[in-house]
Amino acid sequence: MAELVKMTFYYRQRGSQHQQGFSLIELLIAAMVMLALLIGTNKLVMQGMASSSRSQIRDELEEEIQNDIASIQAVDTMLNIEPHLGKACSTNKSSSAYLAEQIQAEIPASTNTPWQRELSSEDPFILRITYSISFPDQPGESELRIVEVNPSFAVLCHLKP
Repeated sequence: MAELVKMTFYYRQRGSQHQQGFSLIELLIAAMVMLALLIGTNKLVMQGMASSSRSQIRDELEEEIQNDIASIQAVDTMLNIEPHLGKACSTNKSSSAYLAEQIQAEIPASTNTPWQRELSSEDPFILRITYSISFPDQPGESELRIVEVNPSFAVLCHLKP
C-alpha cells in the first residue's frame, strides 16, 4: 500500500508539471493577429491624416476665392457713390464691361496662386466671373466656380438726372 501511495504521488507530481503558460505556436499566432491589427490601424490613421491635409489645402484655396469675391463686391459697391458713379454712368461701355475694367484695375489677378480668374462681359448687364482651381494633390484636374454679378450702379445710372 505504501508503494501505491508513492506511485500516485509520483504521477500527481509529474502531472502538475503539465503546461503552465502558452505554447510557442499560440504566442506566434497571437503576435500575428496583433501585427495585423496594428497595420490596419496604422493604415487608417495615415489615410485620415492625408485626408485632413487635403481638406486643409482645399479650405485655404476656397477662402482665398471667397476673399477675392468679397473684394469684387467692394469694387461694385464703390461704383455706387460719387465721383465713381458719374464716371460709370458717362461711359460708352456696357455696365458689365465697365465693372470688369474697374475690377482689373483695382484687383489685379494674382499669378502665383493655384487658381485663375476670368472676367466675361458678354452680357451687358451681367458680369460672369469664372474661377479655375487646380488643387496640388490632383495634378491635371481643375474645378470651376462661376459667379455672376449684376453691376449695381447700372440701376442708379437710369435714375440719375
